[in-house]
Amino acid sequence: MAKWFLKVSLVLAIGLLFGVSSYADDYYWSGGGGDTDWHNGSNWFHSGFLTGVPPNGSDIHIVGTRDAYQVAYNYWDASAWNYNSLGMNALGAGIFAVTLTVDYPFHSGNTLYFKDVTIGGAGEATLRLRNGEFRADTADINMGGYAQMLGSLSGFTCLNSMTIGGQEISTLSEARYYQSTGTFWGPNADVTVGAESSSSGNTGSLRLDGGRMYVHSLEVKPYGSVLQTNGIMQIGMASGLNTLIDRGLFTLDGGTLDLGLNLSSQELIGGSPTDYAYFYHNGGDNRTSVLFIGPNAGFGASYGIYEYNGGKFTYSGPSGTDYNLHAMYLGGDYSGGEFRHKASEPLITYTHIIALGRRSFGRYTLYDSAYLKDYNLYIGYRDGAHGFFTNEGGTHIVTGRFVLADGNDSRSSYEITGDGSLELQGGLNDVRIGSGGEAYFNQRDNSQVTVSSNLNISHGSGVTSSTIGRYSLYGGTLSVGNNLYIGESDRARGFFYQYGGEVSVDNGLYLYSLGDTFFSRSSYSLQGGVLSADYESIDGYFYHKAGTNNATKIDIFANGMYELGTTAYLNSRSKITVWNGANFKMKGGTAHITSYWLENHWGNITGYGTIEGSLFNDYGNLEIGFGGSDTGELYITDTLRLLDSSTLLFDIAGYAQVSQYDYLYVGRLASLGGTLKVSLWGGFDPVVGSVFDLIYAGTWGIHGTFSTLDLPDLGPDKYWEPVYDSHKFSLYVKERTPNNNVVPEPVSAVLFSIGILGMAFRKRT
Repeated sequence: MAKWFLKVSLVLAIGLLFGVSSYADDYYWSGGGGDTDWHNGSNWFHSGFLTGVPPNGSDIHIVGTRDAYQVAYNYWDASAWNYNSLGMNALGAGIFAVTLTVDYPFHSGNTLYFKDVTIGGAGEATLRLRNGEFRADTADINMGGYAQMLGSLSGFTCLNSMTIGGQEISTLSEARYYQSTGTFWGPNADVTVGAESSSSGNTGSLRLDGGRMYVHSLEVKPYGSVLQTNGIMQIGMASGLNTLIDRGLFTLDGGTLDLGLNLSSQELIGGSPTDYAYFYHNGGDNRTSVLFIGPNAGFGASYGIYEYNGGKFTYSGPSGTDYNLHAMYLGGDYSGGEFRHKASEPLITYTHIIALGRRSFGRYTLYDSAYLKDYNLYIGYRDGAHGFFTNEGGTHIVTGRFVLADGNDSRSSYEITGDGSLELQGGLNDVRIGSGGEAYFNQRDNSQVTVSSNLNISHGSGVTSSTIGRYSLYGGTLSVGNNLYIGESDRARGFFYQYGGEVSVDNGLYLYSLGDTFFSRSSYSLQGGVLSADYESIDGYFYHKAGTNNATKIDIFANGMYELGTTAYLNSRSKITVWNGANFKMKGGTAHITSYWLENHWGNITGYGTIEGSLFNDYGNLEIGFGGSDTGELYITDTLRLLDSSTLLFDIAGYAQVSQYDYLYVGRLASLGGTLKVSLWGGFDPVVGSVFDLIYAGTWGIHGTFSTLDLPDLGPDKYWEPVYDSHKFSLYVKERTPNNNVVPEPVSAVLFSIGILGMAFRKRT
């Protein structure tokens, strides 16, 4: 025997009650007018204590017509337990609420069984399970319906499915399921919470405060919500394909959400074509292997958000090793996914995190004090994907591959700020910024980035002509354990912008170029901070506007250009070589060469500033200043050596040294040779008696003379007279007289001598 308590607080309208079809196995109770009996069809059985029991196989409808009543059904006949259906205020009408309380105080082992249960939908109805076993094939809790599990000895077995608020009924409140204890047993049951659409807000909610729920699958629809504060929510078998689909709102505040800890367990956050899906992880244990946030739903754009505020993830990796997750995917085809990592608890993935989103995007945000460790990280993985990662002060370790913008036409970024740290432990080709699309890496504040091996920016076998990789350092430190590659010589361009902070490269910095045009060259822009590398290979543009560049050795190649700005400091511990076709431009900065020379082999050194060391010009052009509107002084602290194959160029636009004509100062020894070429600018015509002191040499003075003078024509009345003394070389303007009829060396002779020497002179533009 079992004991039931029946409580009625709302009732159906009488007119609608009698409009319901009547069958021999349909039993009703109205609860109005002192009625205490079950009614079968049109035959009404009256008894003072409602002792009549509907027989097995009956369809039972609990409805009301007027004021709420407290009716006690004291004993349940164990012979009558198997029913076809239970409907509570579910017949199409109802004004007042009804409540059915199931309470087996002695837990006799009897099971109350219904094939189909419907709660609410026409009026408000409550099924309250205190003790004992309640069983149903299917359970539908419609809007206005409420199912409660309150007793520690209560059990609810669902064989096939349960829906909570699956249909929108705008005149009633939401459908609800609440469990504080007991066991919901549905290993083959698919549970759905909420409706696909609604004009009145949420339609269904499930709350687990304790006990255990065991279901085959759980789907939260766009207008549904789940709140778990305690207990165990187990979805699927330990070795099966276990799935949580959240397209509404899931909040995990405590307890355990268990999907089996195998590679087939997955949580799908998002998938609605029009709405956002949210998962708030504030506490408790989320036991799953794979997260899909904003998955490809196949029917339009969707967006999923997972906010990790506290608690933990649990995944048992191979060989018993504990990891938090196997993998995470952010965004799918035409969908977006976002993971907000705010918890201080660590998150460790066994394989990878992929932030993508075909024609949409995936985003990962690592907040201050958060910790993430993943094996592989792909941001912008597929063609047309958009991936974004923001590190706002957390600790991030990648033990395998780190790839930004891997797919064609993809776009991705990684930004690290605050005191954040990023440690990239992958091998030679495992760290790539720009691999198929556009990639942007931004580093700010006091952040630290450590690369164990190579850092590749638009470099590697996968890059294309449309690949662009960009690293911008505003502050913090970047340490590269091996080489820094920027660009790919036959496929892609890369860019590095350093506005502050420190960059250290243990071996070489390699800057590549696609060709000889401005738009085909990779570049490094040093505008502040310190760059240190053992070796620098420049075949693109190096803009050194400010800050310090420390390098043991620098080679500037044919398509390369190094530009030294006013406050810039270049410190080479070995030598700097300007090769054939390359350009080294000084705009007021300082180039310090400790032990060797600044060597110019068929290249071009242009400008003004300071060379702390010696300069060797062999088959190259040494041009002081940048033309008549930008003259200046080049100061070489040690030695200048000009071979006969070299060219030295000066510009004269007025009489004032430095400000109107170029000046070369050598601290120790100036060994002259090759061709001296002088250009007049702005129509300047020096008068007779003018003197232009172009070169001064200090300690050891001037040795040798120029083999060729290429000087501008002063007309029939004047000529240039070169004057060499022990420390100075000057050009005098002298008057031509019958007794001193000096004819300047013709330009054709100069060009002929240049041809003999095999040099190519650069014309001023």
